[in-house]
Amino acid sequence: MAFKKGGISETNLSDADDEIIEESSDYSAKTEFNKASVVLRAFEDVRQKRGKELTRGGWNSKTDKNGNTIFSYLSDSRKEFISSMIALDIVLEPDVDKMYREARKGINESLDAAYKQCVSYQRRLITEPNGNTKWVQTDKGFIAESSQQGEMWIDYQVEIYTQLFREASKLIARKDYFKQILVYG
Repeated sequence: MAFKKGGISETNLSDADDEIIEESSDYSAKTEFNKASVVLRAFEDVRQKRGKELTRGGWNSKTDKNGNTIFSYLSDSRKEFISSMIALDIVLEPDVDKMYREARKGINESLDAAYKQCVSYQRRLITEPNGNTKWVQTDKGFIAESSQQGEMWIDYQVEIYTQLFREASKLIARKDYFKQILVYG
């Protein structure tokens, strides 16, 4: 399958790709799309990730019975929460109302302010026409992930996306998403 700037190029699908599409038993043209269940899955994912202790990722090591050191990576649960909240926001996008849009605008302003507190700017040495040299700040900002600023940036995002989760919960209640889901059993 070939990827182009505008998306997947359908002209490059092979016969094998066509067979995979035809053999898929999970999809039917008559399958009804249920937005409420999609929102519920995304909401539950965010709720579960935010409900746990949010910890930074890193490497753990332990020694096995033969004296070998075994390294394992623990994912950063803060980043998982942030990514899940962004996904929920995307799922909710077609149904946002004025209240949610205003709350999200304030949250985006908070993200911008937090970013400005954490960002570092590159500097370069320039020579002035009179021959003097001086350091000037470039417009390219960055946050080093393993730095104190990087940790602060992630922590700020957790706080800010928690506020967005509250607003998403209110939006979901206003839209009555979960009254559409029937539970049997």
